[in-house]
Amino acid sequence: MTFAETTTSRDRSVQAPTGQTEEVFTIPEVAKKVKVSQQTIYNACKNGHLHHERIGRQTRITAPAIAEWRAAGGRTVQKPDAPCPRS
Repeated sequence: MTFAETTTSRDRSVQAPTGQTEEVFTIPEVAKKVKVSQQTIYNACKNGHLHHERIGRQTRITAPAIAEWRAAGGRTVQKPDAPCPRS
């Protein structure tokens, strides 16, 4: 079973610039699927480690972006001069 097959049954596809359709996920859905906190996903998006699209106030992440992020280590790398995040 692939990552995309484990989602809910509602229509979750968007038209990609290449003309193909891609499945999209919300931050809570991605966090649940990859078994990390939502804050980890927010941080990965904020720091540019996880490609995402904003639609108004909503954030959407494609399945290929998630796969790429996981292949690269799947975690947010903190910059050395950045302060520690609050717990």
